[in-house]
Amino acid sequence: TDYYGSARSRHGAAEWRRRCPAELLHVLWRGFRERVDEQCVVLCHLLVADVNFGYKFHTAAVLKAFNDQPILSLPSLVKLVTECSAEYMEFKLEDGSQIVLSTDAARKSEAEILKQHNIPSAMSPDISHGLSAAQHSAANGDASQ
Repeated sequence: TDYYGSARSRHGAAEWRRRCPAELLHVLWRGFRERVDEQCVVLCHLLVADVNFGYKFHTAAVLKAFNDQPILSLPSLVKLVTECSAEYMEFKLEDGSQIVLSTDAARKSEAEILKQHNIPSAMSPDISHGLSAAQHSAANGDASQ
């Protein structure tokens, strides 16, 4: 993925392996991508909020599926989440664990979570660029769409 390439070029391969979180090294070593647009999506932090109360997260983990759909890239995950009409959003991790959130509660709490953690927007422009106007509004918590 882009992270690995940019980290290696900044630090050199040996330094990168020394600085890289140990949990992520296996991602590099597990093989080649099956598709040219495939990316490894890693959950690094869980922003504390009422909607995810009870989940503790101490290490980086690879996201494998969202509501039983494989996660092929960050843009594909964003599309799956923004188009989700199920009552719950289920994120399955490579280690077999899962995070299950109420879709309605997660969407209603997004603006508050962003504000609480001083995050200017739900996603970067390069990710939101691929979304339709309706998906972009839903992803940014606009209930008027």
